[in-house]
This record gives sequence, structure tokens and C-alpha cells, in this order.
Amino acid sequence: MPKIDIATFVSEISKQLAVNSVHAICLIVSLVPVPFLLYYFIILELWKDIDWQAFLSGVSLTVALCIFIYISVRAIAWLLYTIIVPLAVWLVYTAVHGLAWLVRTVIVPGILWLLRVALPVLASLLYATVCRLAPRLRDMGFQSARAFANLIAGARAYPGPPHSADRRQGSA
Repeated sequence: MPKIDIATFVSEISKQLAVNSVHAICLIVSLVPVPFLLYYFIILELWKDIDWQAFLSGVSLTVALCIFIYISVRAIAWLLYTIIVPLAVWLVYTAVHGLAWLVRTVIVPGILWLLRVALPVLASLLYATVCRLAPRLRDMGFQSARAFANLIAGARAYPGPPHSADRRQGSA
């Protein structure tokens, strides 16, 4: 199956699911205000001394609210399965293929260039730098070795108190 057919297939499946279930979902969501009307009708005991005009006004307002909610949910569902879901599928499709394009045209050739061109050049530059610095490092090593030897020789020339004298004073 070609790549474009997969995106279209997923979009059509989600669209069919939304179309088949949108009426039931909208009806359930739109009937949410009805239990509140019944709750307040029972709690406030409006059923004992009924004012028909207030009751019918409350029912008509609840029905109007239910119709408004039903229409709003249908509009949101329509937007969902005609615009949002296909747009999301298209964005995922574009992101995946854009990343594949980036890997194919930029990342892999860049890594190959680094391995084939830049790495040997850096190795030769490092070799040239080490060869140029080797005499200096050798001279510096001899100088520091001489300084260290002089330091050791100087420490031997001036001996401190013998260890046995410290032990004798501590035990007395």
C-alpha cells in the first residue's frame, strides 16, 4: 500500500467512526441538563404546589439548552472528523516524511562527509601539530626533569633531624 493511501485510509476510518457514533454521543451530552431540572424540581418540592407557567418555562428553557448543546456538539464533531483528524493525520505524515527527507539529504551525507573528509584532515593536522611540538615537549621534559632532580638533590643536601631522635624524645 503506498504511503499516501495509508494516510487517506486512517483518515477515512476515523471519519466513519465519528459519523456512526456522533448522533448517540450528541444526544447523551445534550440531555445532561434534564437531571438537574428534575433534581431542583424534587428538592424544592415544586411538585406539591405546582406553578404551571414557571414549570413549563423551566422545561422550555431546559429543552432550548439541550437543543443548543446538541447543535454545538454536532458542530464540534463535524469539525473534528472533517478538519481536525485529517489535518492531524496530514501533519504526522508530513513530519515523518520530512524527517526521512532530512535524514536522507542532510544527516547521512553530513556524517559520511565527516568520516571521509573531515576526520582524515583532522588526523593529519593533529599529526603535524604533534610533530611540530615534539622537540619543544622533549626540551621541556628535560628541563623539568633537571629541575626535579635538583629539587631532590637539594633535599638530600639539607637533612632534617634524625627519626631516631624523635622517637627517643617521645618515649622519655
